[in-house]
Amino acid sequence: MEPESLETSIQMWKTSITPEHLDEHYSILKHGLGGEGTMSLFVNVPATKHRKFAFTDTESLKVKLKLKNVKRYLSEEMALYWDSLTEH
Repeated sequence: MEPESLETSIQMWKTSITPEHLDEHYSILKHGLGGEGTMSLFVNVPATKHRKFAFTDTESLKVKLKLKNVKRYLSEEMALYWDSLTEH
């Protein structure tokens, strides 16, 4: 996986996320997969040295996730996009 530092992950979640990233992330989380730790994105879904994001907290099976909480890690523009995904 080769995760980046915490600081780099925080920065990448704020500045490098695209709608395509969020579409993929939503498709995983909407089914409750990935565990509750995935709500702390830069810790449990860190950026990697390969400029991708990796799930590290996968021991939980399906759980009820508070998807709205994801947007606090995103840029304003991507937070609005996340809202559009999670409204239905």
